[in-house]
Amino acid sequence: MDNLILEKTKQTPEIVCNYELGRISVVGRSLPENVKEAYSTLNKWVTEYTKTPKDDTIIDFDVEYVNSSSNRFFFSVLKSMEDLKQSGKSVTVNWYYDEDDDDILNLGNDYSGILQVKFNIIKK
Repeated sequence: MDNLILEKTKQTPEIVCNYELGRISVVGRSLPENVKEAYSTLNKWVTEYTKTPKDDTIIDFDVEYVNSSSNRFFFSVLKSMEDLKQSGKSVTVNWYYDEDDDDILNLGNDYSGILQVKFNIIKK
């Protein structure tokens, strides 16, 4: 399976998916008007990854802003990782937030309270 690198734009974060490492990294702002179009490649990659996942998957979220449609999309990605955990795989989410960014902190706390994967909420 190929790795995926999506460069950061004004509307989307940098996304790096490394199959061999079992690692997904999302860094930046996410406010595209059409989330399905903006993240179709990521969606395909995650779908393929979940078919033959690594034993350990790590997801790093270091976002500054997430609009509501991006929020729903990222939740669905994390939900698919929850399914991996339920099948016996290890899944860890590292959720980074700036000390003064209560919105991103609260979003991470919301996700961690809903999803059954290991969440590390990390202050930068």
